[in-house]
Amino acid sequence: MNINAFNNLSYGVYIITTWDEERPTGCTANCAMQIPFEDRPDDYICPICKQPKSVFKKQ
Repeated sequence: MNINAFNNLSYGVYIITTWDEERPTGCTANCAMQIPFEDRPDDYICPICKQPKSVFKKQ
């Protein structure tokens, strides 16, 4: 987990975006958290892009 990532966030409303095939999509959020990749369950589905854990690569 990168604890320093939280130092760059201020309190407020965030706009989270991604691409859904050929169009931009997004949502608003008033909080953010970081979950280590290995702690996510195998059946994890990204709430933003709806992709399973298996399509992501650990960095």
